[in-house]
Amino acid sequence: MQLDCEEKQGWLAMSRNISASGVLAATAKKLVAGQPVTVIFTIKPGEEPLKIPGTIVRVELNVEDKSGMWPHRVAVEFDDVVPELEPLLEADVGSWSPDYLLDLEKDEP
Repeated sequence: MQLDCEEKQGWLAMSRNISASGVLAATAKKLVAGQPVTVIFTIKPGEEPLKIPGTIVRVELNVEDKSGMWPHRVAVEFDDVVPELEPLLEADVGSWSPDYLLDLEKDEP
């Protein structure tokens, strides 16, 4: 996923928990609570990305990041509930190969 904010477009982020009302993401850049952002999900290559406006409501150290690549976690609350988000992501994950899913299970957080 990607986070766009006023100061910069295109911050890459790794989603950790997603719901219809928000997302917890790991980021390389420390962002600021209260900062408005647009969360951009590219569900399938070549399709129009889903852009969801929201606000950062929490910023913390990512203690699970042993490599130091994603040292921050941010919680984003969406401006509006997006009920179609979860089914879209579930369908996408459902299309992943069993080998890829097994590899994900082996990785430590």
